[in-house]
Amino acid sequence: MATQSGTSDMIGMILAERYQLVRLLGQGGMATVYEGRHVVLGSRVAIKILDPRLARNEIQRKRFIREARASSQIASEHVIKVLDFGENPFAFFVMEFLDGRDLSDLVEHEGKVPWPRARAILLQVIGALRAAHSEGIVHRDMKPSNVFVQRRPDGTDFVKVLDFGIAKVADATPNGQGLTRSDEVLGTIDYMAPEQALAKGTDPRSDIYAVGIMLYEMLAGTIPFPGKTPFEVIEQHIKHPPPPLTSYVPSLPKPVEDIVLRAIEKKPEDRFQGMDEFEAAVRRVSPNGRVASSKSSGKAVAAVAMAIGLMMMGAGVAYYLHLGPFAGWG
Repeated sequence: MATQSGTSDMIGMILAERYQLVRLLGQGGMATVYEGRHVVLGSRVAIKILDPRLARNEIQRKRFIREARASSQIASEHVIKVLDFGENPFAFFVMEFLDGRDLSDLVEHEGKVPWPRARAILLQVIGALRAAHSEGIVHRDMKPSNVFVQRRPDGTDFVKVLDFGIAKVADATPNGQGLTRSDEVLGTIDYMAPEQALAKGTDPRSDIYAVGIMLYEMLAGTIPFPGKTPFEVIEQHIKHPPPPLTSYVPSLPKPVEDIVLRAIEKKPEDRFQGMDEFEAAVRRVSPNGRVASSKSSGKAVAAVAMAIGLMMMGAGVAYYLHLGPFAGWG
């Protein structure tokens, strides 16, 4: 049996009599992703294969299956679609094939992302995670490499969220046995919420923190908490404020920086409390950085109501003058 260390040897292999491996796309600690082709339909797909050595570990195998299930049950066009699953000859699942690049590559090669573009990407990520959270799924590993960016024909970005491999899934195991220990720290430290780093548990607000760090990186071109060691990075997440975004982007509108700072508050209760609140805050700040004030909106509504009232009053007076004061009586 081929191992993941011999990835080139697997090119051309056919899985479950349906999918042929065409080329290597990427490799991680637990799995390898290939471009594949359906042998009958000829359609392009992406195939993620669990390292056969890990497949012998029941916990790792269940985590892999959980990732496939989590992705398949989230109803969002901004979450990658899982199309099939199999275990012959390896545990694998099949996903839609995506053309484009991940957000990490975009920032690395293009640098700082202007607010209008970052805003559009952010809203799609929020939409994907809102759908996940509504299913009781917390991603726990949001980072730029798990956000895939495609270009639409009109030049705008279309986003897909990837890799629910370490997601926290409500009621994931019927017998009540979880797939992670309470003291186990999972995730990527550069984007890890303080409570996650301290193994105090995670909830949707932990994803909000990670997305806030991602937004900071998009706008500044760098993460807020770099460090030479994991402990140094984690300490900054827990104790230190981030450098002002305006030190990297002097022209950045203050309302934009306020959104970032709220998302990456140290205490979960000080952040946006859900993706709906996060999205509302982002939508209030227009692409040009101006805020649609709720106060001014209220004044506008009041002015419209007053105008309608005056029109109705005027119509009533005209009707009265036309018919006379008692025209409608007997």
